[in-house]
Amino acid sequence: MTAGTVSILGAPLASSVLSVANSWDAGVSLAYQWRLNGSDIGGQTNPTYTVKPSDVGSQITVAVTGSKAAMASTTVESAPLTIVQTLGSVTAGPLTIAGMPVVGVELSAQPQSWTPTGLVYDYQWNRDGTPIAAALTSTYTPVTADLGHHLTVTVTGGKSGYTSASKTSAATDAVRLNTASSYVSFVKASYKDFLGRLPTDAEVAAKTNDLGTGAVSKQAFLTTMANSDEWLNTIVTKMYADTLGRSPDAAGLASWVSWLRSGRFTVAQVASQFYSSDEYYLYHAGGTPTAWVTALYQKLLNRAPDAAGLASWVAATNSPSWGRPRVSYEFLPVAGVAPEACRCVVRGAAGPCTGSHGMAVLGRRGRLKR
Repeated sequence: MTAGTVSILGAPLASSVLSVANSWDAGVSLAYQWRLNGSDIGGQTNPTYTVKPSDVGSQITVAVTGSKAAMASTTVESAPLTIVQTLGSVTAGPLTIAGMPVVGVELSAQPQSWTPTGLVYDYQWNRDGTPIAAALTSTYTPVTADLGHHLTVTVTGGKSGYTSASKTSAATDAVRLNTASSYVSFVKASYKDFLGRLPTDAEVAAKTNDLGTGAVSKQAFLTTMANSDEWLNTIVTKMYADTLGRSPDAAGLASWVSWLRSGRFTVAQVASQFYSSDEYYLYHAGGTPTAWVTALYQKLLNRAPDAAGLASWVAATNSPSWGRPRVSYEFLPVAGVAPEACRCVVRGAAGPCTGSHGMAVLGRRGRLKR
């Protein structure tokens, strides 16, 4: 058997990966042994070798033994490769854990702004500082054994020619159980109060999981409901039906919803605009100040006006400094639609909201009720 040629490929730098270039006869089986300064390196019998920082200043060779049936084995050693200083060191940047420390909910290690670019990361998840067996990827899903314990992740960043760096994240809060099932009634009641319907199974599963894992608080959940397109569409659609006796046109609905969401108008202000509109005044409330004020009493207060009150509000309606918009707006708090509560509904701010879940909700007639 003719001995082949052997050489080393790769940069002579710490953390670089060296490989072997061979030229042997066909059918020859090859075995490898990497050597440091002429001595075998324990366990290094693969065709590749990762240079260690401690190898700097030393000479690396690889001995390749070729064997073939009925022939004597032959060993050829490469020319030595002197390992020089590294290109630099990896600099560890911020390291965080994304996700909630809840049994069954996936966590993710997030190394950010590590340098240089092109790093390869290794991961080790830890429970109270002790490595967790086989938890060696960028994600980890807590199990029952993690209950009450704190999790961290250790990340090592490496690149050929650079000294690697490791960093351990801050610990999570104690791992807890997912309490999603305890929020089912709350989610269903909220959908019924806000949207007049029950949630789908998918909506129940998603919302209760967010609440049960702590990803979303009750107040944040209600704020999202109060700013949802469906909720705001419901408000405006019922105002059209209650005051104008018709469905909204697409452009009008889109405009009112946009203005409510942006905070340009509160619900009370929008309601006053509907009640003071020419369409309501002329076609649904008699077309005179007296008939219009009487309609406000009947519609918002569920009673006929007293004589003194009627006279006072008619005079205000005819006054240039008041007029229909201000009069209708003043009726709303009397009817139980406090402007502050309306603002809370639309903008989700903490305030004097009341009701089954701390929010004012629309009644069947399209008016806000406590």
